[in-house]
Amino acid sequence: ASGQQGGGVIHLGGSYQGLDENIRNAKATYIGKDVKISASAGMVGDGGEVVVWADETTRFYGNIESIGGEVGGNGGRVEVSGKESLLFNGSVDLSATNGEFGSLLLDPQKLSVVADSEDESDHIHDSEAGGQVDFSDIEEATIKASTLVNLLDSGKVNLTASELISIDSAISSESSNELQIVSDGDV
Repeated sequence: ASGQQGGGVIHLGGSYQGLDENIRNAKATYIGKDVKISASAGMVGDGGEVVVWADETTRFYGNIESIGGEVGGNGGRVEVSGKESLLFNGSVDLSATNGEFGSLLLDPQKLSVVADSEDESDHIHDSEAGGQVDFSDIEEATIKASTLVNLLDSGKVNLTASELISIDSAISSESSNELQIVSDGDV
């Protein structure tokens, strides 16, 4: 959904925070490591909106781009969430050469920032799944600290959880992009 004068809208599995009653929500959503989703602006305009949503579990290994236009425009708005659980090990580029960087929202019930040594490679990727992906082994959302640092290099990141956010690893970034951490429960 990229365009010369602005990015479009892509909703996979539901709408922003799953709130639009006119868009049916998926129970589970899987985005494989070779998937590229793009809603970028070409010359002018803002990047678009990309949502990857599931009412229960989302596994995201792919790449999303919602980049602002080369001449002018801001980065877009992206959400990757599983309302109950999320495994995020992908990339998102919300940069803007001549504008404000966009923002990424990760919004499950519980979220843990884990050390790189806690590798998520034990989980099934699309090439190994054989058409079947088992979502039952994910109990809460996890994101590696290095993945979070990489995300901050190309956009603002909002970590939101309705129950708990656990920071189990140092997050060391030289980026000037904002990291916002909000939880209705404990942090």
